Amino acid sequence: MAPPCIVHIDDNPVDARAVQRAVRKAKLDVALHQARDGEAGLALIHERVAVGDTPVVLVDLKMPKLDGMDVIWALRAADATRALPVFVLSTSDDAADIDAAWRAHVAGYLCKNSLSDGMAAVGPFLREWLAANRLPPSPAA
Repeated sequence: MAPPCIVHIDDNPVDARAVQRAVRKAKLDVALHQARDGEAGLALIHERVAVGDTPVVLVDLKMPKLDGMDVIWALRAADATRALPVFVLSTSDDAADIDAAWRAHVAGYLCKNSLSDGMAAVGPFLREWLAANRLPPSPAA
């Protein structure tokens, strides 16, 4: 069985590297794919789904080209990606952003500024979440 697939979409290269380090430090057996904007992220998700992956998506909200909420709504609008678990990973602690994300049926909203160990907390969070949850079957299957 292939390792779980994670797609991280964030325009901040420092945060992208921090997620890479967190995944490596947590010794997660995952395939981590990253995109630097919403358009590239959506294309990457559809590419992964087409090859049989069921990606877990980590998406920032404030990005160029296509923001995180637009990415989430595009995923929810398509049959092939509707059930994918999506986590917001954002610096925004704005109540309107949080409300909008939950209304789009995200699996969780992580505020980068509130994580106990900073971005390093993402690795243990993903390890526990992946261990406790079963992913839906691949939409391409």
